[in-house]
Amino acid sequence: MSALVPPPGTPLPNVDEPDFAPFWAGCRLGRLLLPRCAEGHLNWPPRPVCRTCRADITDWTQVPGRGRLFSWTVVHRTRLRGYADLTPYTVVIVALDQDPAIRLLGRCVRPPARPAQGMPMETEYVPAAEGVVLPFWRPAAESAPGAGEPASAEPPAPAGEPAPAAPPARTDH
Repeated sequence: MSALVPPPGTPLPNVDEPDFAPFWAGCRLGRLLLPRCAEGHLNWPPRPVCRTCRADITDWTQVPGRGRLFSWTVVHRTRLRGYADLTPYTVVIVALDQDPAIRLLGRCVRPPARPAQGMPMETEYVPAAEGVVLPFWRPAAESAPGAGEPASAEPPAPAGEPAPAAPPARTDH
């Protein structure tokens, strides 16, 4: 079992609970599914009517498992059964790219050395028990080289030409 997954006996989600069953079924398939209303608005958490237009929720739809880091915390101590041996671990809130008003909470698989609000994140699905696959978050591939730092706006120098000089480091922070 992965070091990310709590040991046997740790509480896991009830994947058969009717309001969330489609979400967990999607996780088992490696897909992020969210409820959608008759007018096409996404909703989270699941509810009978849309948070935007009050139309009935009619189906669940797959959305890209990508978003931006909204907030995070590093858990160093916990009394939760099964989680104490996993400390420290990072819990993140990710605002989905498809609808930034929808924010999902989860653990981070590979926490960045320097997290930054707005950092691109993506889902990773980890089997936890028979029939239970948990969605975790990780820094997206585009943020891996300088995790926590924005990508350079400078295009790469053409072959054979020196790269432009880097701007001086800030000392006022």
